[in-house]
Amino acid sequence: MAAPFLEVKALHGWYGESHVLHGVDFHVDEGEVVTLLGRNGAGRTSTLRAIMGLIGTRKGSVKIHGTETIALATHRIARLGIGYCPEERGIFASLSAEENLMLPPVLAEGGMSLDEIYALFPNLQERAGSQGTRLSGGEQQMLAVARILRTGARLLLLDEISEGLAPVIVEKLSAMVAMLRANRPLQIVALWLLANSMASTLFGKTLPYVLKYELGRADLIGPVLASLTAAAMVSIPVWAAVAKRTSKRTITLAGAAMGVTGYCAILLAPPNAGPLLFATTAWIGFGAGAGYLAFWSMVPDTVEYGQFRTGTRAEGVVFGTIAFVQKAALGISVGILGELLTLIGFVPNAVQTSATLGNMRLLLTVGPIVMLLLGITAIWFYAIDARLHARLVRVLRRRHPGDLPA
Repeated sequence: MAAPFLEVKALHGWYGESHVLHGVDFHVDEGEVVTLLGRNGAGRTSTLRAIMGLIGTRKGSVKIHGTETIALATHRIARLGIGYCPEERGIFASLSAEENLMLPPVLAEGGMSLDEIYALFPNLQERAGSQGTRLSGGEQQMLAVARILRTGARLLLLDEISEGLAPVIVEKLSAMVAMLRANRPLQIVALWLLANSMASTLFGKTLPYVLKYELGRADLIGPVLASLTAAAMVSIPVWAAVAKRTSKRTITLAGAAMGVTGYCAILLAPPNAGPLLFATTAWIGFGAGAGYLAFWSMVPDTVEYGQFRTGTRAEGVVFGTIAFVQKAALGISVGILGELLTLIGFVPNAVQTSATLGNMRLLLTVGPIVMLLLGITAIWFYAIDARLHARLVRVLRRRHPGDLPA
């Protein structure tokens, strides 16, 4: 069983002589939402501050991805991928909204870009040049959360996120969360994107190492990666024609199956099989084209499905969610790859052992195979086909005239 992302055990905390936390125990798994409930003064804020090392004295155990942090300084804890949004928000009065947004350093790959943040929080773009403390309470809360999303933090500690917000904004945030929970096709597409992006990243980032160290052909890195991209681009019209006769789900499954067979072929290929690697990479790229095409045509369908289920059309939320998942997949994949390369004994710019080369081949293939199989399992349950989509559009045009193009 995978270790929790955050594990707190027997946590005690003090402000001076005052003992405020008495043996707190809880954990947060990857992708999980955990809420701390309690009356005023129960220690919710103190618990978050103790996790970040912002309390006078703390004892016990706070592990982040298995790393014990009880003795670490706050800035080192943050660099393990933790973002903290305090109740008071911490907006600098002397800086503009955009300067406040850009102030925290990037902790890891996978954070949202400025354009993606403005797409998710359009109010911040309108107030980008305004003094930070002249923003409304809701806009300041958006700014405080947006700063964390830009850093690439993988766990967000949000203290009283709705404190001071107008009831209408709280209701709107609640409605957006409900919309995401009700939109099962969006959840499926997001899981597919996470799995497919991780497979592509693991393969694309490991392939140059195999070419350079196993085959001794660093000169082929550019051409092989170009064949991967070119094959994907060439395949788009082919997959579009197939999708018209079948469905987006069908071409996604077919493209993923091509990827799995390609990775298996590379895994079983004899050492120094350069031409086979070249051809198989193009085969994988051709299959990947189906995933790219189907994915970007499925996302608008999920917008309409969400509107059908909840009555709210929220392109910004949907595309912001997708952008976040895509960035998260890249950051997670690169982090995993770096750890695994270290684990197998990889030494940059040196002759690798035969065991390291063999394990490198496994990284190139087994990881992407597992990710694609997970993606295939998810997309198998995607239910929006041409007939269902046409029915959704007819219903939405009756309910919301003018929302959809003619």
